[in-house]
Amino acid sequence: MSYVLSPAEEKKLLTCHDFIVKSVRLVLKYKDIVVIEGSRSVETQDAYFAKKVTKIKGNDPRAKHVVGAHRDLSDAIDLAPQYPTNPVLRFPDHRIASILDPRNSDGIKRSNLISMCKEWSEFTMLAGLMLKCAEEVAASNKEYDGWRLRWGGDWNQNYLLSDNEFNDLPHFEIWRK
Repeated sequence: MSYVLSPAEEKKLLTCHDFIVKSVRLVLKYKDIVVIEGSRSVETQDAYFAKKVTKIKGNDPRAKHVVGAHRDLSDAIDLAPQYPTNPVLRFPDHRIASILDPRNSDGIKRSNLISMCKEWSEFTMLAGLMLKCAEEVAASNKEYDGWRLRWGGDWNQNYLLSDNEFNDLPHFEIWRK
């Protein structure tokens, strides 16, 4: 079964580099996903930086979502799994801080922990699929030889999620050789 993006999601996807577009199209053959964001402006990136949602300012060439001075199309995309029973986007990486924060007087609530683990597993499964699809796109297109995607849940790409200092589970970005 193949899944289809909404017109708004399709518009966001097409703001991304073709390598990402092809990878997402391959993912859609297997999984229903939500495209949250493709390209963004310097101002939006700076607003996210102020909210501590990102660690990179908008004018920094490492800001892979930002288009304009450094690139014409986004080298990054934010995706989320589509939840068939509850289509509301949930971001466990933002919730985990409050759940595990020692200043939280409630401590770790069992229901929060269980919910968070389910959400993390959904994002992890999406990441595995997205990385595998990108690998297939790179292997079948000579122009992308040596390219891959890096996931915001495993920045150093060592397959250990526990050593991540900053989690951005919806984020995928291009890494060129």
